[in-house]
Amino acid sequence: MVAGLPKVNSFIGFFILPNLFPKLSDRASVLRHRYLCGILGINMNKNKAFSLIEMLVVLTIISLILGLTAAYIFNYRAGSALSLCANKIAAVLNQARQLSITNQSEYKVVFDLINNEFVVQDALNNDADTRHKTGNSIIIESTTFTNDTVTFTATGGLSGTSGSIFIKDNKAKFFTVKILNATGRIKVLNFKDNGG
Repeated sequence: MVAGLPKVNSFIGFFILPNLFPKLSDRASVLRHRYLCGILGINMNKNKAFSLIEMLVVLTIISLILGLTAAYIFNYRAGSALSLCANKIAAVLNQARQLSITNQSEYKVVFDLINNEFVVQDALNNDADTRHKTGNSIIIESTTFTNDTVTFTATGGLSGTSGSIFIKDNKAKFFTVKILNATGRIKVLNFKDNGG
């Protein structure tokens, strides 16, 4: 017999027989429960509630996690609005480029730095699209194009030299929309690129 384990006969008599004959008294089931708790090392007298200190520690950890998460989400939203605006400008520039190739005519995108707007126009300066705004906290800081106008030729290339459009938010984070001369390719960069 191994120390600490009940004899086989007492095991059968104490655990299996009462399950076969459920009409035994509740006293037997209480004793059986105490016996099992003793074998398994479970203290039945231990209080099963949380202390005030345990609750405060858990609440502190949860509030720290929520605070860090909220700060990250708000910073992410601000950065994503700037990225969204830069991609919107790139999409409008691509639209003007495609219109110039399709219609075999010059199309241009005119940037209004005062009102933070931009619009696609045809060769006769008629608006080919609705005016687009950048958003409340995002401004078009500057462009490197003459008269703040990007003109695409019938082949889809730029009329003039390569250039960039610089946008920023109220936290001075910059995005650059860069257009290459020969191909008219448009790139969005998440920094201020003053290079050629």
